[in-house]
Amino acid sequence: MMGTGRICWVRWVGVLIVLTIAGFILAWAILFGINLHAGFQAHSLVDAVRSMQVGVTTLEETRPLLERYRASTLPASFTNQHSADTGFDISLRHENIERLAERFYFLRYVGLAVWGVDTEMYFQNG
Repeated sequence: MMGTGRICWVRWVGVLIVLTIAGFILAWAILFGINLHAGFQAHSLVDAVRSMQVGVTTLEETRPLLERYRASTLPASFTNQHSADTGFDISLRHENIERLAERFYFLRYVGLAVWGVDTEMYFQNG
């Protein structure tokens, strides 16, 4: 016959195991949700850039897109290489998830693939 102290100890161990597993599942769900959102943003940016036409799309038409994705202005050394007046860079990626995926490669097998999109836009005469 088992003593009540041993039953209590086994019960606590069981609770700790269940809480640990629940914590891992919750952490995975949060990371998966953040990563899924980044994937949707990446696809949205790719679709928006595909709808643009070289020589037709103006800087004013792209202002909402540049603001939405927090584009950064490229330095003159980049724009001069492309004979442009101004240039913008948009980079979408979640750096923390990228670091986790590099460090713990097995996370790719449970759905934590890294999403990232980079684009540069150059404009000449608006």
